[in-house]
Amino acid sequence: MNKHLARLISDYQASVRTAVEFMQRSGIPLPSTSRDWVKTDIPNRGELEGEIQYYKHGYGCAVSLSTGKVDFDFGRHGVIGGFDAWRLAGFADSKLPEYGFATEDALKTCFKEEVAAGSLVYSGYILYYLADTARSPSVEACKDSTPQLEIESASYDEFLDLWEQGAFDQQRLGQAFYNHFRLHRLTDQAVLQGLYETDVEKASAVISRVFQIQ
Repeated sequence: MNKHLARLISDYQASVRTAVEFMQRSGIPLPSTSRDWVKTDIPNRGELEGEIQYYKHGYGCAVSLSTGKVDFDFGRHGVIGGFDAWRLAGFADSKLPEYGFATEDALKTCFKEEVAAGSLVYSGYILYYLADTARSPSVEACKDSTPQLEIESASYDEFLDLWEQGAFDQQRLGQAFYNHFRLHRLTDQAVLQGLYETDVEKASAVISRVFQIQ
């Protein structure tokens, strides 16, 4: 990974985490999915704790921190680690040369090179993630502890679309999720206890606890 791009991404993600912390402290609920964020009933423009201005848009939010504005989107399952070249350039703004990029085009070129090299992974919709935090489309065991299993956001997105279209006739959400991702193939079924029998609310809670959507 290009060291200049790595530093820019790290600073951007740190600012996003700070923005989200202010949102939480200001009573704004964080979404379980990007679609939940669209439905979140708050003013499109408002003020967070500390007189920090925010602008709610689409799947994301722009927050004007004291260190500068950061614009981000929530990932399919509410994750906040995603980015693209446009957001990175907007975050760096006039400080872009300080990050080692003379122009925005230079940043975009470097970004494309890292995507080609496999250091950055496309989510399937706008956002990219660092390769060491992304996974393949299939469900796989995670090396870390919690959450124990991971699913690529594009695959989960496809599942939710099918669910909303009524493709899983008379199945509960947990049952549909289990069958769609063929979770019977997992050796350790204990972590999935209760998923198959659950309805929408309980199934969503189990999925959030057991799986990480990247």
